[in-house]
Amino acid sequence: MTVAPHVDRAHRAASGTGHGPPPLRWWLPAVVFAVAAVVLTAVVVAVGTNNGPLDDPNQAYQRDGALHHGPQLAGRVGGIAFDSTPAVVLFTRRQPTSLAFAGWSAAVTRNGTRLIVAIAGRPGTPALRDAVGMRRPNDGGEPVGYAIVDWSRRVRYATLDPGYLDHAAEVALLTAGLTGHAS
Repeated sequence: MTVAPHVDRAHRAASGTGHGPPPLRWWLPAVVFAVAAVVLTAVVVAVGTNNGPLDDPNQAYQRDGALHHGPQLAGRVGGIAFDSTPAVVLFTRRQPTSLAFAGWSAAVTRNGTRLIVAIAGRPGTPALRDAVGMRRPNDGGEPVGYAIVDWSRRVRYATLDPGYLDHAAEVALLTAGLTGHAS
């Protein structure tokens, strides 16, 4: 009876397995998962948010890409007449003059949409901002972004977008459904 344990130990020594690793503790996978979840969450929060001074304090409202049923505008707001032509109202702090703006403007108006540029500090801009429902950015100043108004003068989209020059295709896509002209 005492021979079997010695033979078993000798067999393990010859095969190189020795005593082997200790068994995996039940809590080790849970700890690894929790640490990985915390690290990945920190990475997503650090990289995934673009919360600069011109961005919306509530990121859920910034460029959500959905057409909404917003406020109905009067026929004239802040000295600007609205008719049955869909419009993009660009809110900016300075008069845009770059070639990039020229390209953005051409892309946005290609499908028959009217472009209205509302510059901070100019007469009528505060009334237009309030009527459209543009939100204030993180810095508390005037908004930089755009609103889309449909043929019935209903605001369908209003968003802060300091990088609007990079999103011409996005704006054109949103307005194409309002004009019936896909570009």
